[in-house]
Amino acid sequence: MLKGHSDRVNSIAFHPFSLASIPKVGPNIATASSDCNVKIWTCNDEWQEQKCVTFKGHEDRVNYVDFHPMGRVIASTSHDKTWRLWDIETKKELMIQEGHSNAVYPLSFQDDGALLVR
Repeated sequence: MLKGHSDRVNSIAFHPFSLASIPKVGPNIATASSDCNVKIWTCNDEWQEQKCVTFKGHEDRVNYVDFHPMGRVIASTSHDKTWRLWDIETKKELMIQEGHSNAVYPLSFQDDGALLVR
């Protein structure tokens, strides 16, 4: 069980690579929550508790999260009328897209990762 969000989880995404090709330190899973945070999780049987990294920046509940097909970036959408790109390695926000008139819901990467649509 993954424990760490303080409110409900709205979206879960699995890393696009098979478990055999993901480094032992992960990440394996990304989650989006009503606690305004995105987390990436490392699921390793040898650890008593699953390790996670928290991405903070959204100002309202996070509706959706997905991995870029290359597995190095995640995108998230929120009720704060933004979507954001996050770098998994540096743990930093790469981009914020503002200007939507309402909450932003699901998004999708093109298979080769060249385009992102919401």
